[in-house]
Amino acid sequence: MQAFKAFLAVVIILLINTSPLMDDSQPAKATYNYKLNMQLVNHGVEEYPLDNLHVLTIFPNTTLQKAYLVKAYFSTDNLSSSEYTLTIDEEGNTVLHFVKLPKGLRPASSLNLSLEYTLKVMEKKIDINELSKGVVSDVPSELKSYFTAKTGIWDTDDVKLRELAMNLAKGETRVLPILLSFIEWMELNIRYPLYPEADERHIAWYPNQTYEEKEGDCDDLGNLLITLLRIRGIPAYLQIGVIYYKGSTSIRLFNGSYVRDSINAAWHGWVMVYVPPVGWVPVDLTYFSGLRVTPTNGGRFQYIRSENLTDHIIGAAAASSRALLYVNVTKKDYMTENLRLKEDLKRYNLTLIIREELREVIELKPVSVGFKPTLTGLVIATLLLTITLIATYAYLRRRARRISWTYIPVK
Repeated sequence: MQAFKAFLAVVIILLINTSPLMDDSQPAKATYNYKLNMQLVNHGVEEYPLDNLHVLTIFPNTTLQKAYLVKAYFSTDNLSSSEYTLTIDEEGNTVLHFVKLPKGLRPASSLNLSLEYTLKVMEKKIDINELSKGVVSDVPSELKSYFTAKTGIWDTDDVKLRELAMNLAKGETRVLPILLSFIEWMELNIRYPLYPEADERHIAWYPNQTYEEKEGDCDDLGNLLITLLRIRGIPAYLQIGVIYYKGSTSIRLFNGSYVRDSINAAWHGWVMVYVPPVGWVPVDLTYFSGLRVTPTNGGRFQYIRSENLTDHIIGAAAASSRALLYVNVTKKDYMTENLRLKEDLKRYNLTLIIREELREVIELKPVSVGFKPTLTGLVIATLLLTITLIATYAYLRRRARRISWTYIPVK
């Protein structure tokens, strides 16, 4: 996923310790520590309204992920606070409201945000054999009415996209074959952009553009797939999160007004598809186990393909413990928000600097030897401990004398 496009998923990440859905008795597959520091500087002559930062989407607790807040606060030139309230937005995401955040950022001033948190993540096991059983008519009507609707991003009335969706896997009623036919077409026809201007060009890129231009990054491909699936009556939506990916990246956009330095953190988008009788499963078009990359157009693009089409499902990064879910996008047009932010950076002469770091935490587990003490064993252990202490004391006494003889003070 292009860096700036995931701005809202990078800048305003907060993590809270709400009631976790993941069973505490079930050990986490991986544990991570995440630190984020963001600075927004107003170099202009107008006050910048902080509307977008008053309501911040936060990482959720789910059946596969548990979140703990370590530190979260904001500060301006004359105020700092960590007071907040929580609500749920129309898409079911948890959002945070900073109670004391000012309404605007005055000229020649800055806003700083510092966050640190811990995430525990499980893996999702997917049985591909179970996925092959469901047909479109098995999809619950309540899911179909909401998750196949036309939205600002997913235009299910687009003539060309409807023609494509209906011609691929024509006459097929099973969900999995329809899904795989869409994936196969995209593998063969859509290129992943690598040229320098791609980051800025793709901050707002809709499914019809992906289809016409035959190019798109992770969420661009995901949004095209979602549109095709919804046209066929198969529920689908977008998820955005961060992948633990070792290495450092540094991005500068819009003449330096947007700066992001990341360590081990790669923002990513993938699709969630409802496949009866299993339910919701992740589908990743650009980052999955067994992917093969074929450069084209002199290295300006690459095709991302699989050994087996089902690798996009069972090998999806989102099914692994390396993926940290941030937000569900079920109807909101986040492309419009991206464009607004780009325009604001220019209009108000702002600089946005983001520094983030994701580290894996290695948790040491206690070793159980199954020892059951007896009276005889305790007596022997006490005797051995006494002998050890006497020997240690005698050694230290000799060492102290030897050191006192050889020590020379430094002038």
